[in-house]
Amino acid sequence: MKIIQPVRLSAAEHRALKPEGLVQMKNERVQLYLYGDVGRVFGGFGSQDIADALSGKKGPLDIFISSDGGDAHEGVSIFNILARYPGHKTAYVDGLAASAASVILMAADERIMGVGSQVMVHGAWSGVMGNPAKLREAADKLELITNSIAEIYVSRTKQSPEKVDEWVKSEETWFNADEAVANGLADRVDRIQTPGAENKITEPKRLSKMDYARLNARIAQKK
Repeated sequence: MKIIQPVRLSAAEHRALKPEGLVQMKNERVQLYLYGDVGRVFGGFGSQDIADALSGKKGPLDIFISSDGGDAHEGVSIFNILARYPGHKTAYVDGLAASAASVILMAADERIMGVGSQVMVHGAWSGVMGNPAKLREAADKLELITNSIAEIYVSRTKQSPEKVDEWVKSEETWFNADEAVANGLADRVDRIQTPGAENKITEPKRLSKMDYARLNARIAQKK
């Protein structure tokens, strides 16, 4: 089996992207960059943007994520759009996949954490003003979307509903790269390899008594 390394955009290429230009083609792979907030209401990318960007596209899809999250409903919508995409989907967490962005991450067939990257999971929340009936209505809606999100986590992480319920009922549940893999939120960590390095720690050579004697002799000669 060949492991194909994705070709990421350069900084200049990424700055040149328009909000509606989330997709690039590299080496016959479709590459989707989800950097920023989830939802147009937050000034970020929305589900319609993703649907338009992927319209007519086919082939392997690389999804690069670095997002604090945003609109929960938009996150679920984007999850479903990506889940229906016909090609193999590989998601890369380049920095953070938090809140709604962690839901989007679950749509990929393979989920890869970058070194130092994190995932944050929590239930839906909102700011509401109104009378007691209005507040109770808002609480019911929040519980409904939280339960829907929990079902997605359960299906992709293979964790028990009780375990996932702990995650989403907490204010925030954070995972580093290795913890995300251990809890089923990701499949592996993309370790940075130095070309030619064997990643071994070389023990320093210990000086013998003879070496010390020679060293002291050289120091004495320089005085």
